[in-house]
Amino acid sequence: KSDRDPNVPDKAEYLKNQLMLQRAVKELNDLPVCMLYLAHVMQKMDTEGEEFYYPAVQGKGYEVAQAVLAMMTSYGYMFVETRTKDGKVVVSRETRKPLRDRIIQWEDTGKMQGKDRTGVLGEKTRNVTLRQIRERMEAKDKEYQENSEDQKQQTQK
Repeated sequence: KSDRDPNVPDKAEYLKNQLMLQRAVKELNDLPVCMLYLAHVMQKMDTEGEEFYYPAVQGKGYEVAQAVLAMMTSYGYMFVETRTKDGKVVVSRETRKPLRDRIIQWEDTGKMQGKDRTGVLGEKTRNVTLRQIRERMEAKDKEYQENSEDQKQQTQK
């Protein structure tokens, strides 16, 4: 279109970009490595009037974000919480600043959505590193592979 402003995307470009994003996520997930995606959070109201959080992936309300989430093995909502003990804030002896914990909620709770198809992350994790998450998943995969081999050998007997 000659009268269209080249700096303003039209619907066809949005759709193309959404499809490209979904295809790229699928292709990246098919690689033989662990993938990690980070996204800002947005808040939306569902059909029952309940608010919930979802990744800030644009497209058809939150349909594209949900499609991307459906391709994930696990996803959660990460937040930081000030550590307390007996109702009082715990302070670091070295820095004299409040201690803060990094929490990832892996199961649906209130506004937060989560999913863990691996079964190794539980309801939530606290101050877990990416390496620890990967090691948990790899240990579960190794266990699965060993059980599969055992079952295969038993059926061959």
